[in-house]
Amino acid sequence: MTHPLRALALGAALLAGVTAAVLQAPGIQARPFGESGATLSLLDTLLPGDKALTEVAPISPAAEGAFVLKTPVDCVFPSVPVPVRAATAGIPLNDRLFHVAYPLAEGSPYRLDGDGTPYWEGPLGRVAGVLLDDDGLPVYQDPDGAGPRQPQGVSTLAPPDYLAVLDLRAFVNTGAEGVTNWALDTLAVSRSVYGLSGDADGASLYYDLQNTLEKRLFFAVSVQEAAVDADDNALPDDLYDVVGAGEMWHSGSETGLEDLEGFAMLRGASVVRLDVFDPDTADDSFLVSPRPDILVSLPSAPRLSAAGVVTEQEEVLAVVTAADDPAGLLDEADGDPSPDARTAWAQGLLDGLGAMPLPLPAVGVTLLARSGADIRVLGDISPLSVTVTWLSAELPEETDVDAVRLAELPVALVNGRFEDLPEAPAALVADPPLLDGATGALQADLDGFSVFLPVEAPRHTLTVSPAAEGRVSVLPAAPAGGYVYGTEVTLTATADTGFAFAGWTGDLEGVLDNPATLVIDGDKEVGVLFEDIRTLDIISVTPSEAWLFGGITARIEGVKFTPTTTFSIGGQTVRAVNLSPDGTSVEVLVPPSADRSANATVLAAVTARDGAVTAPTPVSFQYRRFVTDASGRNLTAFILGDPASENTVKLTAGGGSLEKVVLTLPPLAAAPSPLYGLGLTRKIGAAAKAADPSIPDGQLASSLISGAAAGAAVEGSYDFSLHLFADPDASATIPPPGAGGNYYIEVTNSLLRFPRETDAAGAPAGPALRAALSLADTGLTYADARSGLSLWGLSSGMNYVTAAETCDQPITAALQSQLLAAELSPALTAASPDANAPESAAARIYEGNAFSLRRGASLPAAAAAAVALVRVDGAPAVTGKGSRKGGNVLTLYSPQGGLGYVDRVELRESGGAEGGAGGVADASLFVGEPGDREHYFEFRTPKSKKTGIVDIVVYLKSNPAVAAAVIPRAFEYRAATVDATFAVLALLGMVVAVVGISAGTDAGGWGFGGPCFIATAAYGTPLAAQVDTLRAVRDVYLLDNPLGTAFVDLYYHLSPAVADRVAAHPALAVCVRLALAPMIVAGRLLLAFHIPTAAVMAAALLVLAVLWRRRRAAVRARAARS
Repeated sequence: MTHPLRALALGAALLAGVTAAVLQAPGIQARPFGESGATLSLLDTLLPGDKALTEVAPISPAAEGAFVLKTPVDCVFPSVPVPVRAATAGIPLNDRLFHVAYPLAEGSPYRLDGDGTPYWEGPLGRVAGVLLDDDGLPVYQDPDGAGPRQPQGVSTLAPPDYLAVLDLRAFVNTGAEGVTNWALDTLAVSRSVYGLSGDADGASLYYDLQNTLEKRLFFAVSVQEAAVDADDNALPDDLYDVVGAGEMWHSGSETGLEDLEGFAMLRGASVVRLDVFDPDTADDSFLVSPRPDILVSLPSAPRLSAAGVVTEQEEVLAVVTAADDPAGLLDEADGDPSPDARTAWAQGLLDGLGAMPLPLPAVGVTLLARSGADIRVLGDISPLSVTVTWLSAELPEETDVDAVRLAELPVALVNGRFEDLPEAPAALVADPPLLDGATGALQADLDGFSVFLPVEAPRHTLTVSPAAEGRVSVLPAAPAGGYVYGTEVTLTATADTGFAFAGWTGDLEGVLDNPATLVIDGDKEVGVLFEDIRTLDIISVTPSEAWLFGGITARIEGVKFTPTTTFSIGGQTVRAVNLSPDGTSVEVLVPPSADRSANATVLAAVTARDGAVTAPTPVSFQYRRFVTDASGRNLTAFILGDPASENTVKLTAGGGSLEKVVLTLPPLAAAPSPLYGLGLTRKIGAAAKAADPSIPDGQLASSLISGAAAGAAVEGSYDFSLHLFADPDASATIPPPGAGGNYYIEVTNSLLRFPRETDAAGAPAGPALRAALSLADTGLTYADARSGLSLWGLSSGMNYVTAAETCDQPITAALQSQLLAAELSPALTAASPDANAPESAAARIYEGNAFSLRRGASLPAAAAAAVALVRVDGAPAVTGKGSRKGGNVLTLYSPQGGLGYVDRVELRESGGAEGGAGGVADASLFVGEPGDREHYFEFRTPKSKKTGIVDIVVYLKSNPAVAAAVIPRAFEYRAATVDATFAVLALLGMVVAVVGISAGTDAGGWGFGGPCFIATAAYGTPLAAQVDTLRAVRDVYLLDNPLGTAFVDLYYHLSPAVADRVAAHPALAVCVRLALAPMIVAGRLLLAFHIPTAAVMAAALLVLAVLWRRRRAAVRARAARS
């Protein structure tokens, strides 16, 4: 057994823990005994409002105001806690409380000094709050410091309840036999103004407040023989015989275990009868404290009876024990009383819970009810409860406060001893205890009884498997870290439309309740079952819109789809694939709309049918014909039902306009039928379009048309694109929904290719895609048209699902056509004022599918290289020759056009040396009107100062500073020459000259000294036989008709000057004689056979005709070869 002084020290330490906050009392000054009380009266007068306590009173542990306290003579506990209640004035409690007890037989120890100040002069050993030394004597050497007294002004009980600790040794060791009657009072020392005071003769306690006499607590102490507790377990062996009505047993014993400091672990025990004899106190509770840091509130027997827990005849007994370890509250484990067996029992139960014990004492509570000889243990007293308070619950900082619970370790009280229950597992009390943050008290209400220990409970997870047909809500929601062991959660299943709750799986398997409760005593998994109560129906279709021509994959979601279910969109049965195993989804290919109106959108119903069952709720699907997207692009979807015929497509330009861009497609004989189309337009703003390797966001593919040759886009005009699609072959698969893939294949670039044909006059002819473009917003005038406007294009592709255009690299832009005069509306004529504005234009398109109207453009390099000379003076030729005097008509040809508006043509020697051959042909030398055609251009050659071979360099009105095309070494300037036709005429002239010689001789007998004709000059004499032959031809064949006579007269006028030069140059005379020789022979034949004049003239004309036709045939042959 522990030494009484050691036990006293332990009790003092426990008390110090309770009241540590008020141990320090700075500035307290003690009043020496015998000193005048004037100072006390003065202070009492000055500080009456500072008194925190206005009323104090001790509380009886029993329901009645008096009780008998029994304890064995060898009890190891030196003290017993007694509650105190104080009324406050509403300010912080900092008064000092002392508790004094005295035997009633010795009279009252209260006195008043000479000044009327009250004091208590009883033994200090009986004042709760005064420390005693190892000999049990009061420590008094420093009455004003922290050591000599322990005021009770602060407690771990919730105010206004406090706890006094009575020194039992002061009562037990009085030497009195049997029962000794005592009175207990509480004294308040306000703000430490008063206190202990004394001299060598003794010491007294001065106070300013005492409980009223009516609130005095009377009790009797009955010291029992040690045999009452023969097994020394702090409980009487016969509980009901020892503890009677109005009595309380209080004792303590060693447990055989050691605490953490190596001292013997003690068990404190209190046993109290809950009977009440005073009807006025029937609703009171009993307050029991087995040790200073534990307070237990117990309902009285009348309350238990009223709640139906016991009968009125039963005698109710409460057994309350406490120890630092639950093993200290068990007397034997499986019949083994050894410390090891009991420790193993406690550890095993706690391990099974997975809980971490907190450094707080274990408390055991057992309620017994006796009726006659029968004694039963009360297992559940609900709706009542027992309240257990751990007065100083100082928890480690790392404690998970939210997880603090009470572990319940089952025990049985048999013949005054606690035994284990091997088959009963430990459990955690579901309701968490309350932790008072201000006082540190931990309080729990219990309706069942066993051994309880504060622990940090483990946390566990609750996994709820998701269900596609509904959802599960859980209350309370899982906190961070999981649910604390023992938490009860409520799960509620909510079924989606068409489903019904059918049960739970996992840890709630077999439970049909909804909502259902589940206690979290480990990691849990729960699933839910829903029953499908739906019929065939459609819930949604995704996507819910498509272009007018369809061609996308949509997912239809619903219920009860089967392989025999058929689906339709807009009344058209659709191809369905990929039916889900649960019959809730299917994929379909959206067909083209049958609507041929001009509505921007077309609504269609999506339906399902399976046998005789039709889905009751059709879902709406929308076809789009005209759309202006968020980026400003205007898109038009269309269907060509008969591509082999001419078709007109109006593209939206936004705002409901369908007249800005109108396309006319020529018959596409080789095209599949039907064709699906998507056209795009975008109005060109003021900002110049930047070239980019990819199409900028919100732009069309035509935005990539760039380069100096392409000029600049026309502000206010509309760029446009055209994409054509066709059905794939029957083996094509449907792309997944939302994958962005086209089902139809694009055939644009294979269909939109047309030859650049012209008619006989060089005007455009043949099939072409024609675009009627509004010019109303462009500000263009006829002056701009005369400067040359052209349409350019390139090839692009399109994903109609994402509406994204793409262009393959490298990007090649091509000139489509110039806007010719007749293609403007009103048409451009020579009389059209420059300031007037055309309203629209009809542009020709030969290739590509993304187009832009341009100004300031030139010829693309390939087109410029193809420009060639094709005719000279109407005769086919790839190169030309002509006189330096100019005037030759040259015809240029450009296969790709672009020559409709020429600024000038320069003919210059290669290398461009100044002063060489060539000149500039401006509009005054042009043949035809500007803009009448673009593939052919004709002009007259300008005069050249020199002879030589020149390049033909063409400059356009649209870009007059840069040469549009260069035809190298295409024309040669020569001196004046006579061709074959003129040679024949000259020969006839020579005949006339011969005739004129004889005529002249006859008329005037000209000789060498006078005027001389050519033949006479050549032969040197007019008497030559050759001259006679020529004279005879003149007379017979020329002078007998008007035409011949005219030739002779012309000869007389011109030949004298020529004859003089022939006569002066003998070599020239020889040449003339050689030239006249064939004519002389022919003349003699004519004269010998007497051929008529008419026949001779006809033969001459025939010869001329044959020569002319041969020359024409030769020119054509050369042109064909070129």
